Amino acid sequence: MILELEIDTNPPAGSICQSQIITRHRLLALKLYDLPSLMAGKIHALITRGYPKGRDWYDLLWYCGRRPKVEPNLIQLHNALVQTQGKDAYSANDWKNICLTRVKQLPWFNLKDRKIFAISLQKSKLSQGKINIFCDKCRNYLLIA
Repeated sequence: MILELEIDTNPPAGSICQSQIITRHRLLALKLYDLPSLMAGKIHALITRGYPKGRDWYDLLWYCGRRPKVEPNLIQLHNALVQTQGKDAYSANDWKNICLTRVKQLPWFNLKDRKIFAISLQKSKLSQGKINIFCDKCRNYLLIA
């Protein structure tokens, strides 16, 4: 098993942390980001990453499908976009339209993590039919989310 740990030494402002106590096996106190802040980070990756990753889209679909509904932390998303894109950054409020445009343009069979993504899609080979179903779900969630 390989564990990759990345530490952001200059995180964008605006994220919200919460404390959680885990009592399984041992007592452990954790400080973690709330779901809206995590969703904002995922959307930032989808918008700005230089190459598409299928797992990012799968994760976005997970966030959009949560009930009660999760909305991204727009303050954090705005700050992250300005931090990486400068003054000409996308508007954080336009995240749904940007994601809808990108999901239509994805090179599904050339994704960097295509095999992992295919496993996420019902543990079978990546097929055009599954891609179409996934794209439709993304569009539906983004249009009603």
